Amino acid sequence: MKSSKKLLNFIIILLLSLSFLSIFFINKNNKILKKQVKLNYDQTYEQAFPDKEFRRLILTMLYKYNERDYGLEMQREHFDTFYHAIKLTGDLWNAGIDKALTDEELNRYSKDKLDKNFLEKIVVIHTNPDTETYKKIAVLDGVEYLPNLAVVAISGSNIKVAHFNYNPKLETLFLTERFYQSHFKHYVQGTSKLDNVDLRNNRNLRHLILNFEPHREHTIDLSGNPDLEAIYIESSSLKEIDLTNKERLMDDKNINLANNNLQLIKADKANPGYKFGASNQKIKVNAEKGVPIRIPLKVNNYDAYLEGSGFTRENDVYTFNQVGTHYYNFNDDDRDYSGTVEVNIIGGDSKNFTPLITNDSRCYVNQSCSLADKIYNIPRDANIVSVTSCDHGNATGIILVPNQKGLATCDVKITFGDGSTGTYKVKIPVFEQNIKAINQMQFVNRKSKYVEGELSKSLTLLYSEIGNQRDDYLNILNKKNKCNYETFICDKTVYNENGYFHLLKSGTTEDKSTSWKSEEYDDVNNQPILDSKVKVYNSKQMEQVVRNYLNGSSLIDWQGDENQKVFYIYNQWLNGVPNILETTILRDTDGDKIPDVDDEDDDNDGVSDAQEIIDGTNPKDASSFKVTKICYKVKG
Repeated sequence: MKSSKKLLNFIIILLLSLSFLSIFFINKNNKILKKQVKLNYDQTYEQAFPDKEFRRLILTMLYKYNERDYGLEMQREHFDTFYHAIKLTGDLWNAGIDKALTDEELNRYSKDKLDKNFLEKIVVIHTNPDTETYKKIAVLDGVEYLPNLAVVAISGSNIKVAHFNYNPKLETLFLTERFYQSHFKHYVQGTSKLDNVDLRNNRNLRHLILNFEPHREHTIDLSGNPDLEAIYIESSSLKEIDLTNKERLMDDKNINLANNNLQLIKADKANPGYKFGASNQKIKVNAEKGVPIRIPLKVNNYDAYLEGSGFTRENDVYTFNQVGTHYYNFNDDDRDYSGTVEVNIIGGDSKNFTPLITNDSRCYVNQSCSLADKIYNIPRDANIVSVTSCDHGNATGIILVPNQKGLATCDVKITFGDGSTGTYKVKIPVFEQNIKAINQMQFVNRKSKYVEGELSKSLTLLYSEIGNQRDDYLNILNKKNKCNYETFICDKTVYNENGYFHLLKSGTTEDKSTSWKSEEYDDVNNQPILDSKVKVYNSKQMEQVVRNYLNGSSLIDWQGDENQKVFYIYNQWLNGVPNILETTILRDTDGDKIPDVDDEDDDNDGVSDAQEIIDGTNPKDASSFKVTKICYKVKG
C-alpha cells in the first residue's frame, strides 16, 4: 500500500516537472525558443564575424564612426516611424555607412579581441546603398553579439539566410534589393538572394521590408511579431501570408504585397474594405482537363474568382475544358487584391487517343505518301501537324517518302479540337509495287451511231463519267490485286502510257490519229477521250457508280418515248468550233437489233406502234396493249 502511494507521488512530481519545462521552453505562440547561446568575448573579430564584408562593416563603425552614427540617438531620430525610416534609407542618398576600411586595416583590426562595450552600443546598422563593398555581405553570423540591435537596413547584398533569434530588440528590418525612394515608389529589380528569414523571437519588430529570391516559392512566419506596423514584401514569390493578430497594422498604405504569388492572405480586419496592397499577383496552376481542381483566392476571409470562359466553377473549385496554357484574371478592388492565374491544362483528347490505321493504309517505296488519311479513327476536329523521325525514309510536313519496304515507324504529332497535342508512334506498311500496264481503248470515228447493246451501254457509261476524269476501272482492278504483308509487295495495274486516241487537232477540221502519252494529251478538254474503262462497265457494280452521279440514272435509263441519246465532247477553249466527238446510242426496246426509229413495233407485242398510239397504249412496253373483245356464237 505504501509502495503504491510512493509510486503515485513520483508520477505526480514527474508530470509537474514536465509541465514546468514545457512552459519554460515554449512561448505562447507554441514556438520553441532556442536556448540562449553563451557568447565568448575572448574571440577575435575574425572568429566572431566570419563574413569578411560584414566584419569590415562592424570594424568600420568602430574605427571610422562614433556612437551618434549607429547608437540609440540615431534610432530615435531617424527610425522612430516607418515614414522616417523610408525617408532616411531612400531619399537621403548620402545617409548610412559609406566609408570602409582598407584590406590592410581590416586584416590588422580583425585580430583584435571583441569589444563588448562597443558591440552593445550598436543599435543601428544602416549601409549606404552606393557602397559596393557592403553589397558583398553574404552571412550575418556574429549578429548575436549585438544584443541591442534595433535597426538593420542593408540593400542589394548577397545575404541568403537571416536569423535574428538573439536580437530581441529588433524593431526595423530592411533587407531589400534597393531601398525605397519614398513611401510609394519602389525599385525592386528581382535579383535578391534572400531565401530564409527567422523572426519568430522578434516580438518588438514594427517595420519590415524584404525581397526574397523571386525564382522559388517562399513562406514567412510572422506569428511572433504582434507589434508589426508596416510590411513591404514585394516580388518575392510568396504563396500565402498570415497577418492575423496584428492590431497595429492599421494603415493600409503601410502594406505592400504586390507582385507575389499570393493565393491566401489571412487577416482578421473587421473593415471589409481594408486594402492589402496585393495587386499584380502572378499564380501558376497545373490542372487536368475535366478534373476538378481547387484554386483558392482569399483575402481577409473574402473570396475572389477567376474571370473568363473555358471552365465551370463551383465556389473555388474549377473544371477546365480546354487543354493548353490559359491566363485568367481576378480582381478584388475592395481589398486591393488582383492578379493573373496561369493555368497549364494537360490531358484531354490527346491523352486517351490511340491512332489506328486502315487496312488499306499503304505507302510505296520512293513515292510521296500523305499520312492525313491513314489514321482512320482521328476525330473530325483533329489535324495531323507533322510527321518526324521515320525509320524508313524522310518526312516533310505530313508527307512521308519511304526508301525501303516494311513497317515504317513515324512520330506523328496531332492537335485536337480541345487544344491538346500528342505525338504518337504510328506504324505504316510500305510496299514495293509490281507494275502491270494495260492498253487504253482506241476510238474509231469522230461521229458514230450504235444500236442499243452491250457496247453502246458501255459507251453511255463512259460518256456520263468522262467529265470527272475518274480512274474507276483501275481502282476496281487494283482492289482485286492483293498485297502480301509478308513480302511487302503489291501488284498494281496502270494504263500503258502509249495509248491511242482519235482526235481533232486544235484549230483544224482534219481528223488525225496519233499516239501520245496520256499525261501530255491536252487537245480535247485536257483528258483522254476514251479508255479501257469500257471493259468493266458491263458490270452492275460500275453501272451503280454512274447512277450515283448527279442525274446519273437519266444517262443510263431511257426516259419516256426517247429513241436515242446523243453524247458530245466539246473543245471548250475554241470559239465557233462544232462538237468534236458525237456519239449516238439508238434505242432498241425489243432487242431485235432494229433501232426503234426504224422498227414499226418497238416492243414486239404484235401491235404496231402506230396502232398503240391510236389505242393510247405504250409502244415501248410489251405488256401495254389494247385487247380486242371477240365474241363467238355457240349453237345449242
